[in-house]
Amino acid sequence: MNRMLRLVLVSLAAFAAPAMVQAADKAWVSCLRQPERADDLEAVCTVVIDSAEATAVQRAAALNNRGADRAFRGASREQARRDLDQAIALQPDIAKLFNTRGYIRMGDGDAAGAVDDYSQAIRLDPHFAVAYGNRAEALMSLRRADEAMRDVNEAIRLAPSYAHPLYDPYQTRAAIKEAKGDLKGAEADRTLGSRMQGKAGKPGALNANVSGDRIWDPWLIR
Repeated sequence: MNRMLRLVLVSLAAFAAPAMVQAADKAWVSCLRQPERADDLEAVCTVVIDSAEATAVQRAAALNNRGADRAFRGASREQARRDLDQAIALQPDIAKLFNTRGYIRMGDGDAAGAVDDYSQAIRLDPHFAVAYGNRAEALMSLRRADEAMRDVNEAIRLAPSYAHPLYDPYQTRAAIKEAKGDLKGAEADRTLGSRMQGKAGKPGALNANVSGDRIWDPWLIR
């Protein structure tokens, strides 16, 4: 290789290196801090997961977010489940990870497995309102209406004003009441649920039991 060619290659590398660093930094921010703005969440989280610089917590969070994204998009539920299995192996004391895996199991038709995961999330965080609400749905699918009612009532007690397009404990309780023949009570809960959905995302709609590390997926690291 002649001297001129070596100088050209070195110059190109010098220009490329900052661009690569900037792209990597952007991937970390997109995956762990602003996933709702990511054009391709799976791709940016893969950058974090594969990085030798990632801590166990960061890698687990990226696996959670990639797995949740895969499951929500219906891209590959088997891969999504593997992501959460790996995340839990890294951080077995994080309630959010079990909640996410429970969601994936429900999507796979494994309601009993989902109940197990939601129960573990609740054991790790007894104030995890969303996990109670999710377990109520899983219990209903197993025809365990009385247990489901206890769970959804606890979810509402912990976070009475929290709603999300993928989480609405009032609609869940309405379905349970309908199954029990309480049509009037079901109608009242559906009205409440619609009202909460209208407030979703507005200031004051969250409380300590669903904010920060307990908010709906994805897992954010500040």
